[in-house]
Amino acid sequence: MRANGRSSSRSDPSREPLVSACLIVRDEARFLADCLRSLAGVADDVVVVDTGSTDGTAEIARRAGARVAPFAWCDDFAAARNAALDLARGRWVLQIDADERLVGPGGAAVDPEVLRGWLAAPPPGCGHFAALGMHLESDLGGGQVHRTTVPRLFRRRLGWRYRNRIHETFFPRGWREPWYLLPSVEIRHAGYAAEVERTRAKGARNLRLCALAVAENPADFDMHYHYGFELARAGRETEAAAHLRRAWELAPDWTVGSPLWWMIVVRAAEVLCHVGCAEEVLARLGPVLEAFPRAPYVSFLRGEALRNLRRPTEAFAAYRRGIELPPAGLAWEPPNTRSACWNGIGLVCEAVGRPDQAVEAYRQSLALGPTPCATARLRALAVGSCGHGRDADVPNDAGPA
Repeated sequence: MRANGRSSSRSDPSREPLVSACLIVRDEARFLADCLRSLAGVADDVVVVDTGSTDGTAEIARRAGARVAPFAWCDDFAAARNAALDLARGRWVLQIDADERLVGPGGAAVDPEVLRGWLAAPPPGCGHFAALGMHLESDLGGGQVHRTTVPRLFRRRLGWRYRNRIHETFFPRGWREPWYLLPSVEIRHAGYAAEVERTRAKGARNLRLCALAVAENPADFDMHYHYGFELARAGRETEAAAHLRRAWELAPDWTVGSPLWWMIVVRAAEVLCHVGCAEEVLARLGPVLEAFPRAPYVSFLRGEALRNLRRPTEAFAAYRRGIELPPAGLAWEPPNTRSACWNGIGLVCEAVGRPDQAVEAYRQSLALGPTPCATARLRALAVGSCGHGRDADVPNDAGPA
């Protein structure tokens, strides 16, 4: 990482760094060194804006060759990001956090030459993209992960500025152009694991800032989603349901099918079911199923609503369809659909008095991935919880009569 020397980009754009990695940090000594190591060879300019660390974070950054600047925290992530952006020199800006690291596909080491080659000379048909994204995998603890796609690279000379005091974005308001998903690089995020959350009090901070953001702009569907998400994570599901419902109602038509739209639909449907609004979920999912009839996770959500409404035969059929459908190639799909559907089948079988078939379904769920509910139900049924390692069918008579 080359961080020293004065920029000559104004006089000679060809000499500007290719990638500026921009971070905002506070007391990130636990994570920062690993993050910066993952940027080696990728970013030739690293900017670290420190909002008040007391644990040696700034010294770690300086030793790694980053340019470090202080920033007086003002409850506004966008303002801090923009302070880092003002110092960036690169043709491309990479947004990354201290508790994240760049990796290659599947967690392998990232290949800097491949990524930088793409950025220096995009492949035919890709040169017009203003922003680039990558897969992001968050460790939630307990063997659970959350996987999504996020835009993290953009062209600095567009003059974009960050907005939103929390869950900030660099896209101008109303931006509708697609961004390109890079296949050669991913981000791994450790900051949402429960043990990390407890030591950093991120949840309380996020709730406070989301409440401020929604109060400032009550028509912002994006902020209602993020506030609802944080409230649900804090166990305040009744309040979460109200904001997630509002996000679903306010989301503009042009967002339909986007990653954010799918996250709103999924999270709102899940939380609304939990708080006893399954009939509403079923009604809201109708148009979604019409638009995306082969989306497996929508079938799962429909199964959840039907199960909560005590309509086991229909719920069983919806879960089975979620298992049978292949991934739909949507902008955002949860990776655990089939496991979740098997778990749902187990709950249905238990509800109609078929514990043996429920056990089989729970084992199939666990064979496909960690499922805390299936594990708990198997324990409650006093059976072993090892999966068969195959995707067998529940016997024909397992479905509700």
